[in-house]
Amino acid sequence: MFVLVSMSDPGLAIGPTHRVLGGMEDYEVERFIEAAQGLLNVEPIDNDPMLFESQMETLAERERTPNVFGIYDYATGLCFGAWPAVDDPLDAQFPKQSQAWRTLDVALIQHLIVEEICQPELNNGEPVKWAFPHSIEEVI
Repeated sequence: MFVLVSMSDPGLAIGPTHRVLGGMEDYEVERFIEAAQGLLNVEPIDNDPMLFESQMETLAERERTPNVFGIYDYATGLCFGAWPAVDDPLDAQFPKQSQAWRTLDVALIQHLIVEEICQPELNNGEPVKWAFPHSIEEVI
């Protein structure tokens, strides 16, 4: 069974799968946080990726945003919560897309986190490597 919904419907929610971004030549979590300034708010959360869901819900309520991401730095084991620094960060880049599309988690990950932060700032403009594990357990 499936349901078809317009991408411009503000009721549409597409939960992103877990994503692992890698192969970034200049990646360190501190550099990511620095490069994200002005685009993402990033703050430390409990260093237990198994608690991402509840911590993301807490941040979403506190910040009044549906777009909160859990970030796990594999090298250090540190965990962070992140959310867009502005309400509609893809508006200037995609003005013809609906606001509902521009605020989908999958659009924000692709265009804000990967294309605006990771590729230009941490990988010399080159594409990053992606993996799509099914669970956090597969990552840690």
